[in-house]
Amino acid sequence: MLVLAALLLHAQIDTLAMAEMQKQKIPGLVVMVVEKGKRIHEKAYGVANVETKEPLTTGHLMRIGSTTKMMVAGCLVKLSSQGKLSLNEPIGKYLHDLPAPLQQLTANQLLSHTAGLMDRTLMYGSHDDEALAINVNSLQPDVLFTKPGEVHSYSNLGYAIAGRLIEAVTGKAFADAMKDEIFDHLNMSRSTFRPTLAMTYPLSQGHELKSNEPNVVRPLADHAGYWPAGSAFSSGNDLTNLLQTIADNGPVAKMLSKPIVTTVSGSTYGYGISTETVNGHSLVGHGGARRGYATNILTLPSKGIGVLIMSNLEGVNLVPLTRKIFESVSSLDLTPKPQPHINISIAGTYTQYTTLFTIKDTNGKFTLEQNGKSTELQPAPGPCYSGGTTRACFTLDATGKPKYAHLGSRAFLRRN
Repeated sequence: MLVLAALLLHAQIDTLAMAEMQKQKIPGLVVMVVEKGKRIHEKAYGVANVETKEPLTTGHLMRIGSTTKMMVAGCLVKLSSQGKLSLNEPIGKYLHDLPAPLQQLTANQLLSHTAGLMDRTLMYGSHDDEALAINVNSLQPDVLFTKPGEVHSYSNLGYAIAGRLIEAVTGKAFADAMKDEIFDHLNMSRSTFRPTLAMTYPLSQGHELKSNEPNVVRPLADHAGYWPAGSAFSSGNDLTNLLQTIADNGPVAKMLSKPIVTTVSGSTYGYGISTETVNGHSLVGHGGARRGYATNILTLPSKGIGVLIMSNLEGVNLVPLTRKIFESVSSLDLTPKPQPHINISIAGTYTQYTTLFTIKDTNGKFTLEQNGKSTELQPAPGPCYSGGTTRACFTLDATGKPKYAHLGSRAFLRRN
């Protein structure tokens, strides 16, 4: 019976994976599943390169996007446990070249996206180790769009600073410190931040859709100044060791997932890890999106279950597939219960970095206007409104008026 059940599970996951590949035109997909310390499903589907038709394997490296943040956070937590820094002390103790306002930030704020920093990521730039210090040391106080500690707003720039902090504390180049402190510790033998090392192993090319067909991304996106935000190369074989660590919920995993801030969606965010409670079950994980690739990790530590999905196509939504596979393995219903809408007046202009949009109120109907495009917004569950692919949620001030609009996980300050 156990063998039959395993075969049925494999067949079910195969069907789900291949259907999603066809639906989203994904060239290659890796699905890894762990349960109570064992890998119960590990399989690659499709090709590593649409031009060569090379079959994808669980050993092929891909860029994993923001799943990288779990490991960057884990490195700082490890260094903190060794007494090499405090997560709550000003980073200016180590990063002396930053402007005074940025020196007052803490690792706690950087890792939990509560530093008040704008979001910025450059995909192309220098490949040299020195680029991280150059990037971070060039920052000015205007990268703070609001008061630190006030709101959760996803910032890749914050993780670039966190990576530079790792360099300052360890005295090593970021990529070397991550190898010594994380990759070697988790037996992730092929994982790296360096493209010239990644290319010596089986490497899946990243893809993008052109004319609704997947094409290889050229040139490969790389900027060492932003490596800590989402540029690790890893494979299904390697990254499942991290998946297992989170699913096992050991001391470091518990510290990473400990809630630091509650997001506008009701989930909590710790250090590089998000926790969502669905029907009484705490789901822990993080997604990743990178030029040419996408990754998603979801775990249920209370049962030791974890699902990892890696894709070599950018812009794909892996959340539905992850949840379907998770439900197949756990036999749990992960459909969130509907929330009532909270009616608020959301008209105003909201900004962050180079993004500005206006929400207008016309006889009680709200329209979001950005870059010459108008989107009519309808009431959605919680303090939210949605239209098309846009979903806007709001954090209120003490008077009950919107102070921040949230598009996805990024906050935008209301200016008027």
